[in-house]
Amino acid sequence: MSSLTIPDCSRNLEGAMNVLRSIGAVLGGYLVFLVSAVALFQVAKRPPGVWPGLGFAAFSILYGAAFAMAAGWVAARLAPRSPLAHAGVVAGLLATIACVSMLAQMRQASHWSQWAAILLFAPAAVIGGFQGARRRGAVHSPEQS
Repeated sequence: MSSLTIPDCSRNLEGAMNVLRSIGAVLGGYLVFLVSAVALFQVAKRPPGVWPGLGFAAFSILYGAAFAMAAGWVAARLAPRSPLAHAGVVAGLLATIACVSMLAQMRQASHWSQWAAILLFAPAAVIGGFQGARRRGAVHSPEQS
């Protein structure tokens, strides 16, 4: 009589679940930023591809940076492991989508919001991710060493 061996699928299942959690963490973080940006321009009734004037531009850049930080924080907090890497992916998404948008609208629009995304929002997402990772205990400050 031969013995039946059942393969240990728990590792494969755990790995697949971690991949899904990683994707969810990045998408969740990015959605925080996306929903906030769409809401701002909808409520303000301003098209994002047109220079809005200095006052609204300054406000929306501060607003966008705050929500980019929140996006990085959410990604880091939801990540199953490597919270800073997940926030970095959110930052990369922000910068990449801004670059693609800028290239697609090269001659048709003002690019102030794309430049803000590349130069300010992407780094803000990493800062938010750092804060989220610290909150999880995944990053230690020099005082804790």
